Amino acid sequence: MPNFSSNLYNRIHCSPTIPQILSKSDWKIELTFLKRIEGAVSWRHAGTYSFQLGQARQVAANVRFSQERYEIHVVFFIVVQIDHECGLQVVYDGSWRVLTITAIIGAKWRRTMDRTIGLGVLGFAHGHVNAYIEEWKNPVHGIKVAAGWDHDLKRLDAGSKSFMLDSCSSAEELLSRSDVQAVVIAAETSMHAELVELAAACGKTIVLQKPMALSMSEANRIVEAVHKHSVPFTMAWQMRVDPQNLQMKQWLESGELGRVFMVRRRHGLPMGLNAEFAHSWHVNPVFNRDIWADDASHPVDFLQFLLGVPETVTAEIASLYNPQIPNDNGIVIFRYPNGPIAEVNCSFTCTAAENTVEIICERGTIVQNYGDVPSCNVPRLEGMAGLKRFDTQTGAWTASEIGSPSNHGQRIRGLAKPLAEFLRGERGPIATAEESRASLRMVLASYVSNQEGRRVRLDDPGIDDV
Repeated sequence: MPNFSSNLYNRIHCSPTIPQILSKSDWKIELTFLKRIEGAVSWRHAGTYSFQLGQARQVAANVRFSQERYEIHVVFFIVVQIDHECGLQVVYDGSWRVLTITAIIGAKWRRTMDRTIGLGVLGFAHGHVNAYIEEWKNPVHGIKVAAGWDHDLKRLDAGSKSFMLDSCSSAEELLSRSDVQAVVIAAETSMHAELVELAAACGKTIVLQKPMALSMSEANRIVEAVHKHSVPFTMAWQMRVDPQNLQMKQWLESGELGRVFMVRRRHGLPMGLNAEFAHSWHVNPVFNRDIWADDASHPVDFLQFLLGVPETVTAEIASLYNPQIPNDNGIVIFRYPNGPIAEVNCSFTCTAAENTVEIICERGTIVQNYGDVPSCNVPRLEGMAGLKRFDTQTGAWTASEIGSPSNHGQRIRGLAKPLAEFLRGERGPIATAEESRASLRMVLASYVSNQEGRRVRLDDPGIDDV
């Protein structure tokens, strides 16, 4: 091992202390490396690695940041040792080619889960949970859905009978079960904070459906509960695990297309045209604010995943069709320091479309088609690529080998596998509580901008009052 400069040495401690009754082979350390270029607003995720206790390992990480085009070649020499403080020693050595890097802001102990994970469902309001349960019937995922609870007894009865689950009369009853190690929280958004607090206090691994919460105060409660009880937590963002979205992110971070100037994400649903949808919990402000907060959260989080947290938000949101389904159409512009300019364009009165993403770069362009319900679920022209990029160097379009699914339901079901891997401790969170809180802040900033007719900074205190 080479000699290390003292200024590249960092020692951090994690918690909680390992219970003495557990053997070290039952645990592993999960490190999340986050890096930030000097002057940038947003943190960028560089990688997650897992190590057995007592193991020394070398990790090479090649990372590119899309905004400044700096390339980093980093070698991490990591030694994990056991002591009464649960000490973690980390030493870095490498050639830094960026202005400033802040490395490793967190580490936590995670029990390895080689056994089948018993899971409970806290609420069946969000229909995506049904797709996960269907997929988890396959034993290869190692998930056994044991029980369910819902305050809506009709919904509870339907979910329990469909999947042969035990019905629980309260969330507390479900959380007290010894055969439930983890939960999916798919109740109405207004219940998320309370249910996360209950599940975290019981030490359960938590998967939370979007949107995270109705307000920043509720989101803060979720973050605090996760930290207080040191429980594994992830948001169930489908766009963060979609293979084509991962390909676009890799293309940008590779630096092959140069600087990123503009990003546009169009997203839609036809639900605003359905009169019956006006009676659903999705547009009831008591449960879920409105359709904009509910579903624009997807592409907004996608932008955070792709680019980080922006500096300002400017929005125009309108109710154009059914007054009982407010905020059914809107456009939001996100400005990043020194670029890019990014746009989220949502119509929830959309019956058909084609293009979903355009990314304009210095040395080319990326285009994705069929990335949402209106574009994926209608007939397509033959030969149209789902994802492609144009390179000025070759002067030609190149189609990605990653195809588009035949219907959007396949994308939803595709989330079941990475969620199972998270529940079993085989991967890190799809999105942390902090990342999800930042995405909620981006969404709520659009309300402030629309109501007050101005550009809103992400640190504007008015966002906390929405």
